[in-house]
Amino acid sequence: MPTFMEVDADTVSRLANDLNQVGIALIENYLCHEQLRMARSDIEKEAHLREKRSFAIRGAPDIPGTLFERLAGSGEFQRLLLSVYSLGTGRVPSPSEKIHTVVRCLQGRDSAGESNRFHYDATTLTILLPVFIPEHSTESGRFVLLPNIRELRCSALLNLLEKAVIQNRISQWLVTRAIAFGLLRPIKVALVPGNLYFFWGYRSLHANEPCNSQALRSTVLFHFDNPHRCSNIARWLMPKGR
Repeated sequence: MPTFMEVDADTVSRLANDLNQVGIALIENYLCHEQLRMARSDIEKEAHLREKRSFAIRGAPDIPGTLFERLAGSGEFQRLLLSVYSLGTGRVPSPSEKIHTVVRCLQGRDSAGESNRFHYDATTLTILLPVFIPEHSTESGRFVLLPNIRELRCSALLNLLEKAVIQNRISQWLVTRAIAFGLLRPIKVALVPGNLYFFWGYRSLHANEPCNSQALRSTVLFHFDNPHRCSNIARWLMPKGR
């Protein structure tokens, strides 16, 4: 089994700068060919069990033995995540903070209902790893991001209220229409399997565009640092990765 990529200090500096100045940062070809093949094999097994239905798997113990579990637990990935987080925020994370993994797959008719669902994450940093992206289709489920449009909130209750305002179907429809009419101009990213994308999930409103219902769109999200970890309300704000 190949080891995961070790990232140098210059790359970490670039990633942190892109996060704060652009809103999204990228490492191309983070997974080697063999690792991507293994990741796809893990996803295909789960997708077959769901029989053309969309699904999400949120963390251990539901993903034991997968490449994603090994990645989240690897020293290379943890050093990368912690370095980017610390340099990008200027803060040292709590020693008790854990990486939360979400495997998300869209397929079949219900994939349409999972598109344009704009939201903020519960955690500060989100890392997005595409595994399957529809090819040769105008509906590839591009990643849509309005980056860094809010700051960390002073209380979990304020954050919960703000999320309730935006994370409902009426507000999400209004955001989608505003984008269509050019009133909002988000970053739109055509995801490439095996690349690694970084963004401030808590601060950035994001979703995916519709994707081909006959194809499989699968991404893995790694969430880190819940700023409201000490609040009981934070338990209600588990990552709902996109």
